[in-house]
Order: sequence, then C-alpha cells, then structure tokens
Amino acid sequence: MELSERIKAFEEVSEEIITREDLVELLKEKEHPLAYDGFEPSGVAHLPLLYRAITMKRLLAVGVRFKLFLADWHAWLNGKLGGNMEAIRAAGQYFVEAWRAAGVPVETEEVQIVWSTDILDSDYLTTMLRIANYVTVSRATRALPIMGRTAVESDKIALLFYPIMQVTDIFKLGVDICQLGLDQRKANMLAREVAEKLGRKKPVGVHHHILVGLEGLKAGRGMDENAKRDAIITSKMSKSSPRNTIYLTDDEETIKKKILGAACPPAVLEGNPIVEYAKYIVFPLFGELKVERELAHGGDVVYKAFDELATDYTNQRLHPLDLKLSLASALNRAIEPVRRHLTTDNKTKELWETFSPYLPKR
Repeated sequence: MELSERIKAFEEVSEEIITREDLVELLKEKEHPLAYDGFEPSGVAHLPLLYRAITMKRLLAVGVRFKLFLADWHAWLNGKLGGNMEAIRAAGQYFVEAWRAAGVPVETEEVQIVWSTDILDSDYLTTMLRIANYVTVSRATRALPIMGRTAVESDKIALLFYPIMQVTDIFKLGVDICQLGLDQRKANMLAREVAEKLGRKKPVGVHHHILVGLEGLKAGRGMDENAKRDAIITSKMSKSSPRNTIYLTDDEETIKKKILGAACPPAVLEGNPIVEYAKYIVFPLFGELKVERELAHGGDVVYKAFDELATDYTNQRLHPLDLKLSLASALNRAIEPVRRHLTTDNKTKELWETFSPYLPKR
C-alpha cells in the first residue's frame, strides 16, 4: 500500500496529528505500527463507541495493529460504578461485546485486549515513579481533564496519579501511536515530553474528533487552555447524561425522539450535533444520506458526500427538521446491529445484570 494512502487514512480520521513528520517516519519504518485506544469501563455504551469503531477499522485497513486498553484500575480510581471492581470488569467485558458487534475484530492478531490489571507489575511501578519524578504537581493538575474533571473538581491526592498512570500505560503497552480523542491529548503530550528522559521514542498522537452531545456546543468550563478545545471537550456526548446522549441500546422511537429534540441551528455546521452525526457516523458507514421531503419543499434528495450536504445546509436549502428526520432513520440503521447484540446475547445480558445496579440513577 502506498505511503500517501496510509497517511491520507490518518488525516481523514483525525482532528490533530502530533506530529505529522513523526507519523510519516513511523509509517516508512513499520508496515504494522502499533496503536492503542482505551477507555474506562463504566456506564452504558453510547454513540461515540460506534464512531471510534469506525475510526479503528479505517486504520486497521491501512495496516495499523491495535491494543484495546480496558482501564479497570483507572475507572476504580475515578470512582466509577461505586468503585466495585467486579462491576467494572463486567462493564469492560460488556464494552468489548459492543466493539465486537460494531465490527471490530477484537481478540485477534489485529486487535488485542489488554486490561490495566494485566500490566500492573513491579516494572509498571518503577516506570510510573520515574515519570512522576519528571512531572510537577501543576503539570499533572493541568492534565486532570483527561479523566473528565477540572482541577477544581479534583480534591484527592490519588487523582494526581491518574495522568501519570496513563502516561505509564503508553510505555508499558509499547505502542507507537496514541489513537485517542482530542480530550486525551494532554496525556499524550505529557508522554512525548518525558519520553526522551526515559530513553523512549516519542509516541505519535493521533487525536480524533469528539462528538458533541445532543444539546450542542456549550461554554467551556476549564477543560483546556485553548478556548475552542475547551468548549468541544465540555460539550462532548457523555454516557452519564441520558438527555444529551444516544445509547447503543436505544430503540428506534427513542432515537427519533432524541434527535428531534436535539440542537440543530440553521445554516450552522460547527458544533451542530445533527450535522456531526451525519458526517462522522452516517457517511462513513453508508456513503450517503437520503433526505425524504415533500415536493413543495424540494423533493427527495440523496447526498452522496458530506460536502454536498454541508453546502445545502449552510445555504439553507436543507431544513433542520428534514435533516433530523433523515438522520434519525440512518442512525437507527447504524446502531441496530450493536443494539441487537447487546439486548439479545445471553452473555452480554448477564454482564449487564452484573454491573447495571452500580450505575447512577437516571
């Protein structure tokens, strides 16, 4: 496969690459560079998981190999599922099933499953202490938004371990690429800062877009020094906010209701959740979006590329309600295979019954 094609794949799925030059050198050097994507096992599988699966499959197609990292101890440290490790482990296995249903070849040569429990050994502790020795308290505090908290919201000394642990994970996993959301960039930047001191190669940061929640773009609350990133991270779709989230177990009626109630400012693309879900979910999966409408309103139209839809929307040739109705139908089709597996597979239902009692009351 041509180098240019591989680079293009990374550029198409990322919001930011740090650095492009490092990525080019890596791809020249390795046919199968190793990346990782990771998450805390908690909550209910939601739309960003499907988006991340789409991203992962695109990179698998150009030779990337993955470690899918289940950060069980990180979830415990962050107080998820009441700190019950049995529930956290069940949630992790449940999420693996969601990834599998989304078409990711988990537990294969291409995508290995690694738990944080698997790598917590004496070498992990040694590496973590060495990293901590190079990081100031203020630097670690600035990185706390990777766990969804601002410095003001983090009043435990233990939470300062979290950024150091995430950097340690990167080196213990032995990855070349940190393929995570834009909200995780601070950990990846910290890893690049300490790499040379540890005698390690700097990992390449490939930061993908963050899907905004149904309420749209909100004012930032101190999640990043950059005002634009702050607003995006603050506005991300969160598993813990049912009214602002589409879950992968939502039925067709629920999806439609949520989409119809979502923010969708006319002629606005940036921070518009309905436009985003079309761009990052529907077009990558189906290659088109059909909008059905009465002849008096322009008649049916099939958009074969997102740019065509964006042009019509910004020029107000596409009404928000027409877009919402069409998107709700397409999203339901996209979610259906995952929903079916999560709600009918016996193993997955047992996992749900194990951890769901520990979820916050909605």
